[in-house]
Parts: sequence; structure tokens; C-alpha cells
Amino acid sequence: MSLEKDFWKGIFSDFADRTLRRNGFSKRVLEKQELEKISKWDFLTMSKEIIKGNEDEINQIKFFIKNVNVITFTHSGYYKYPLKMFYGTNYALCKKENFDTDLYLFLQEFPDFYLQHLEEYERFKQNNIKQEKIKQVAENNIQIMVKSLMKQTGYQYVLEMQETTCILKIKMKRKQMLEISLPHKTFTKRIQKILPTIELMKQTIENSDVRFSLKGYGNHMNWKQEK
Repeated sequence: MSLEKDFWKGIFSDFADRTLRRNGFSKRVLEKQELEKISKWDFLTMSKEIIKGNEDEINQIKFFIKNVNVITFTHSGYYKYPLKMFYGTNYALCKKENFDTDLYLFLQEFPDFYLQHLEEYERFKQNNIKQEKIKQVAENNIQIMVKSLMKQTGYQYVLEMQETTCILKIKMKRKQMLEISLPHKTFTKRIQKILPTIELMKQTIENSDVRFSLKGYGNHMNWKQEK
């Protein structure tokens, strides 16, 4: 999912439920007479472009805010998701009997909704760019530091990159593996503890007659305690 879609899709769904879909929705074709009706609606903060076919019939209507094509309605003989939003997702329309009220309300209130969240989206985008830079710097540094560190140990290892962390997997004896999480934000502190952790686990494995593994767990575990 793109960054733009990731931000807008959820909040748009809530907005559409209050306007476009407040009386339900219908997977249906947008009829030509409905496009004609939309073409006659004017909104102060949205301009529109009407696209016609060979027989001077309206095939598509595009609405713009600040030169951005935010909404597109398309007539098709078979397509049942005729409303396309600027972030690339298509939607079904309101029910036919609610067309004049619900669709009009949707278009009337959309500019305020869009402009209200536009600043928020810009902050979201800038923060994402910042986090991506942190991730790239962290991953580059982690690879260099882990390579230097593991060279001292002689252990075989695999370093896996994830969204917000790196997982260092170290091959131990008895076909066991040690996993150490190195989050991008705190890896400089954790990386100092790798060698002591390896040594501790090495001794534990060598001194134990029981094969075991240590893993993290989530909230789904149904723990029991006998009394």
C-alpha cells in the first residue's frame, strides 16, 4: 500500500460512512442521467472537468481542489465501483433512492474534510521520510557493526532486516539458534550486549542436559499457574 493510500483510506472510510454511505451503499453502474445531474452541481471550493464521448454524452466528471484531481466519477456499462478517489481506490455509490441527498452531501462536505486533513497528511509524510532515513542509516550502521563484532566470535550468523528492527540470528551448538533483536532506534545500546549474551547462552547450553529455546510471546498466550 502506498504512503498516500495508507493515510487517507481509513479516515476517508469514516467520512464516507457519515455522508455517502449513511443510508447504505449499492454496487451498481453510475447511470448517464446521474452523471448529467452531477454535472449541474457546483461547489465553491471544487472545480470540475466534464469529459464527453463521441455522441456528446458525459462519460466522466473530475473534481479538483487546488489543481489536484480528488474525485472522479465514471460511467461504464458494467463497472460497479464508479467513484475513484485521488489515492487510487474505487468505491461503490450510495443507493439510487438516496442519490440526490447522500451523494450531494458527500461532495458538499468533501472539500472541508480534505483540506482539514491535508496538513496532517503532510506531517505524516514528513515523519515517514524521517523514519525511513533513520531506518537506512541504522541498517547501514548495524551491518557494519555486526560484521565487525561477529568477526571476533567465529560464530555463523544471519542478519535479517525488518521494518523497525534487525534480527541477528546466531548459530549455536546442538542445532540451536540465538536470536537478538536490534531496534533501529536503540541498536547502539543493545549491540554492546551481544558478546556477553552469546557467552551466557553458550554456557547455558553447554551446562544443560535439556534442549530448550527462548522465544518472545504475545498477549494471546493463556498462561496457567498451579497453586
